[in-house]
This record gives sequence, C-alpha cells and structure tokens, in this order.
Amino acid sequence: YIAPERFESVSFLERIRHVNISLFAVDEAHCISEWGHNFRPSYRRLKDAIAFLNKPPILALTATATPDVRKDIAVQLELREPKVVVQGFARENLSFRVAQNADKRDYILNTAMKGGCGIVYAGTRKSVEQISEFLNAHGITTAPYHAGLPDRTRKAAQERFLTGEVNVIVATTAFGMGIDKPDVRFVIHHDMPGTIEQYYQEAGRAGRDGQPSICTLLYAPADKSLPEFFINNTYPDRAFIQSVYTHLHNAAGTASGSEFTGLLSATVQSISAQVSNASDSMVHAALQSLEEAGYIRQVHASYSESNLQFTSSPDYVRTWLSESTYEHLKPIVVSLLRSVGGGAFHFRERMNFEDVVEKANLSEEAVYSGLQELKREGLVQFHLGQKGSGIALLGPRISPKDLAIDFSAIQARKRHQYEKLQAVEYYITSADCRRNVILQYFDETAEGTCGTCDNCTTKALPTESRDERTDLQQSVLACITELGGKFGKTVVIDVLRGAKTKRIAQFRLYEATTFAIESKTEKQDLSNAIDSMLGMGWLNRTDSIHPAIYVSEIGESRLKRRISPLELPRISDSPKDTVKSPELYNALRTVRRRVAARHNVPSYQVLHDTVLRNIANAVPKDSDEFLRIEGVGPVTFDRCGKEMLDVIREFSDRKEMQASQERTRETKRSSIPHTLRPAYNQYLEGKSLTEIAESLQMTEGTVSGHLAELIQSGVSLSIERLVAPRRIETIQKAIKSGRTTDIRKLKALLDESYSYAEIRLVVTASAVSRPK
Repeated sequence: YIAPERFESVSFLERIRHVNISLFAVDEAHCISEWGHNFRPSYRRLKDAIAFLNKPPILALTATATPDVRKDIAVQLELREPKVVVQGFARENLSFRVAQNADKRDYILNTAMKGGCGIVYAGTRKSVEQISEFLNAHGITTAPYHAGLPDRTRKAAQERFLTGEVNVIVATTAFGMGIDKPDVRFVIHHDMPGTIEQYYQEAGRAGRDGQPSICTLLYAPADKSLPEFFINNTYPDRAFIQSVYTHLHNAAGTASGSEFTGLLSATVQSISAQVSNASDSMVHAALQSLEEAGYIRQVHASYSESNLQFTSSPDYVRTWLSESTYEHLKPIVVSLLRSVGGGAFHFRERMNFEDVVEKANLSEEAVYSGLQELKREGLVQFHLGQKGSGIALLGPRISPKDLAIDFSAIQARKRHQYEKLQAVEYYITSADCRRNVILQYFDETAEGTCGTCDNCTTKALPTESRDERTDLQQSVLACITELGGKFGKTVVIDVLRGAKTKRIAQFRLYEATTFAIESKTEKQDLSNAIDSMLGMGWLNRTDSIHPAIYVSEIGESRLKRRISPLELPRISDSPKDTVKSPELYNALRTVRRRVAARHNVPSYQVLHDTVLRNIANAVPKDSDEFLRIEGVGPVTFDRCGKEMLDVIREFSDRKEMQASQERTRETKRSSIPHTLRPAYNQYLEGKSLTEIAESLQMTEGTVSGHLAELIQSGVSLSIERLVAPRRIETIQKAIKSGRTTDIRKLKALLDESYSYAEIRLVVTASAVSRPK
C-alpha cells in the first residue's frame, strides 16, 4: 500500500520490476482527474507505472465521482472497455439541512449541547481554533484539528475523538480521510464548501452505523467569497506565474541563458512579500506549476540528500532486535524500518531524518548518536546531508514568455472549479429535495423525495415541482442546442423569456422554437438553473473574452428530444466591442479583478467592459493619455491606473522586443543555407521535434542534425522548446558522469526512452555554451 509519489523512486521501481502484480488498485481515483475535487498530478503518472509493471488488471475506486470524472479516470488509466460499477450515492439515514443567515456559533453550540458525537468543518485554521475555544468555554469537550498543528497534536486529537474522550472535533478538510467512526450523529459545515463532492464526502462521515444523523450547512451570502478566494489563489494566471519565475532568477542573479547551480534561500512567505499583489497561496500554486513543468525543485527544511542502507540481512536485524541489550538503539532501528523501508536492505535509500526522529520519539542528537553506534555495530551505512531549505532553479534562465506551461489548461481548471462552486450555490438556494439535488449532481435518478431534509419537512413539495425542474432543464438544453452553443448566458435567458433585444433581432433568434418558452420564469431562476447545469457538467463554457455556453456530451445524453440548430447569420462583434489585442485586454481584466478583490466589490464597479476595451485599444503611455480615454476619471486612475499602465508598458516592451527579434530572425534566416531553412522555419513556428519531422517528412534524427548544425553556426535556438527541461538535466548529468559527449555512449548510459535526436541537441547546445 503506497502513495503514487513512490513510483518516482528509481530504486523502488528496480525492486518491483520482476514482481508479478496480480492487481493494481487505485484508491481515491478521482484524484487522477483535473475535473475532480482533489486533483493530484502524481496520480496522472500511474499509467506509466502500470505500463512498467506489464499492465496488470486495474481496479479504480472512488466514493465521489461525477460522470465526467468517471470517464476521465478511464481515459487517464488507459482502461480498455472497463466495467463501471456505480453502487449508488443515496444515504437514507442522513438528513440534509441548510441554515441560512443563522448565528453560526449559537447553532453549533445548540446542536452540540443536545449530545452525541459530531464533526464541525471550518474553512480556515483560525476559524477552527476560535470555534473550538468557544465550545470548550461553554462546556463542550472539543479538540481542534488542522494541518498547521504538530503531527503529535493532530494524532492525539484524532485518538481522543475516536475513543470518545472528545465529543466534537472542529477541523479543516485535513481531517477525515480514513476515519471510520460509526456513531457520528451530526456534521456541521461552518463555511461553504467548494464542491458538492467535498461536501458529500465530509457530510458522509455521519451515520456510518446506519442510525439517523443530521448534516447541516451554515450559510450567509458573504460566505461565497472564501471558496472564491481559494479558487483564485489555487489557479494563478499566466502573468503571475511568469512574475514568480522572473523574481526567482532575479533573486539568484542569473543572466539570460545562464544557470544557477546553488540553492536559492527563498520561502513562499519571502516571495509573496516581494512580488506585487501576491498571497502565500498564490505563490505556492505558482511554484507548484513551475515545479511540475521542470523549471524548479523545492527543497524543504530537511537534511537533504540523506541516505541509508542496512549492511546486515533482514533475519540478522530481526534477531538483533529481539536479543540485543542496546535498548536505547532499538527504537531507532524500528523507526528506520518504518521510515526508510525494507528496500534499504538492497539499495541506498533516501532517508528523511526528521521522520526518523519523530517516529523514534527522540531528539535529533540522540538519533544521530544512535546511527553512529549502529554503524560501528555493522548494521547500517548512512550519509547525513546538510540541513537547509530553498529552491533549486533547473536549467538555464529563459524568457518568461517561453515557459512551456499549459496556461490555458490552468485557466480551464479554474473555470471548472467555479462551475462546481455554482453547483454548491444551487444546492444551498434550491427549494428541491436536498438529497435529490445531490443525487442528480452525481447523475443518479431518485424516486420521490427523502422526506427528511429541511426542504421536504418545512414546506409542501408536490411532485409537480420535480417535473417543473426537469422541464426547465429541458428548456435550457434545447435552447442552447438551437443557438448552436454560440451565445452567452444573457442571450440564452433572453431567448427563453422572449425578450425583444437588438441581439435577438440581429440574429433572428425569435425564430427559435424555444423562444419565450419560459416567459413566466424569473431571470434569476433561469440563471440558477444554468449555473447548476454548468456545475453538473451538462453545460460548458468556451474559452474566450465573451464566453459562449454549449451543451456537453453529458447534457446531450440528457436532452429528451432531437433539436436542430438554427441557421444563424455570421456572428461577429460590433466595432465598438472589438479589441485590437485580446492578450492586452485579458491582462487588464486580470488587474481589474485584483483591484476588485482588494476593495471587495464586483469587477464592473471598478471599470465597465466598454471602458476597459477603450483602454486596451488606446494603449496609453502615461497618466495624461490614460485620463484622456473616454470613461476614465481621476478616481478610476487612483484606483487602478498605475497598475494598468505598468501592464501596458510591459506589453508594449514585449511587443517591441518580439518585433526586434523577428527582424533579427529575418536577417539570420536570409543567411541560413537553403537545406537548413525548412527546419528553422518550422522551429520558429513553435513546433516540436516530432511535429517538425512529420511536417517535413524527415526522421527526428535528421531534423536534430539540421538544428544542431544551426546551433553550431551561431544561430540562437532554445532547445527547451524541443526537449523537456527535466530530460535536458538528465542528459547533462550523463555527460558529466560519463565524461563523454559521444552520442552512442550517452545513449547506453540513459534510459531507453531517450532518443538520439534529444541527446544530439543537448550535446551540441552544451558544447556551444561551454566557455572556451
């Protein structure tokens, strides 16, 4: 039973290479999907491990997966015709409630005073500690639990809760995985969760003994700002990630094209203090993106590069533990076996010294002294690295705009998380049976109503309301299908309500069969229905300045009748809505969003879209030009003008630099031999090695030979665009360790996945950059 990150250990892979694996089970499989609620990139690499193990049978398990996540799990694990078993999401003994605008602490206290065991989830560590102190002060025995507490404190809190010494545990989402306490009578969410999956997983920790239990979500309209804050900070935009990359290299003092070989003494906190408009969580997310792309490695506070190997057999160590009189050394040996693992009997394994210290429950000095004694006893050999932390910068410094990071994928995940949040908002505000809303989210059909949730018990919910809900969803799906997925939410609502707007007249949308079909439905109800369907994955948004809504595959399967799209006139923005540079416009939108968040107001109150387009098209150089733009006044300039001018200057400088580089390329292109020019032109278009080879109908080896010849002739090529940074680093290490630049010898030293083409490019680039 191992974590997915374990497959990154070469020694571990070597040990299991010849093991006959009968079943490869992936627990918490929703973590493999970008569209799930707990995406972990290490899960994406499991398919490589599965291939390495000769593709044994695979079992993927998860308690909370929507249809699109289930589909993504199958795709990412490369399952062939998988058998999908959905046991059912209904928990008949759970009663779901939403308490809107209640005094949250009083509600929690009153619930806890009724007796029974319970869990209170809060969104921040500070809230956890405050609620716990409040309950303790009123005679309720509680314990706080969050990731900021020491391991021993968390373990003690968990143990006291499981044994019943503590009735109520107050926790962040860090609590609960693997907890199976059967008699939890209530689960209360103090703050709005970010997804239905998260909420149902946490609420589902109640009533596992089958007895009636209550799950309550406390809500106030302002609560939405907390999950929105988490989303915005988890998915920073392109400009922010680029600014963090630039800051790291500036701090290291590396020039363009050169490398920093040391360890940069920087922390998330120190970086966020120096990068403008940054929070710790934004910096953390940016560093993760850079690390996943191979541009940095974060070295956390530990004895880095520590390793250990047992120099005795497992049987000898087992005998030694039972017969040795060195009682003070036994806890150290046991902690080594638990921390480093049995692989250390065959290989030198990486040793987390702090983990050994914690497991042995001794001081660092005592463990180090004990390791020395064990070495003298002939049980181990070890190396203790230097203690330190920081950031390693991998590869030469490149221009931030050349970072090979899929920024559009990051923003797509961000939009998807917002849609999931909209589904939570619908769950909160809906008048429907709460159990049925949850089941519908997971694509499960429910018969009747639960009869126990607050909506079912506080008001009559006739069967017709279910039919009305279904009819409304059908109207939305049919309308968006008719519009061909080419319009946004506002136009869809206007068509459904039969509005007479210029947009509807311009494109003859009144000809749609769904025109005015929901004329008696309020705009807000239609808006809520669309948001809910976005959250459930029935609808998707396009990635554009003015996003359109279209029906997803799941939505298509839900549409009960065949709909033909209208033949529409060509859709184009009117001149006043056109922006000359969408890139600059989006960058200015990012500034506006940050300013709005700082002042806690909607973005449109900072600047209307029309004014923002005027600024993007005018490209002002200074404050005077900025203030001359229609719609901009002194108040607006004081609020966001300086930041926008900084973005505009950076944009203009970058455009000028690109133009200069293009002029230089044209000059160089004219002097390049005609035999090499096709490969160079394809490289300038941003194509990969494989794409160039396919386009020119050459082998990758031939293409790499042409590009290598260009590098040798002095043409500046960034091989990071052709070879992944991590692979470049591995090849460079092989050059140093093998003390050779012979491509064939290097091929023998490297993994089979490395091609001659990649090796040739790295060898050539290294030779050109090496000082004479």
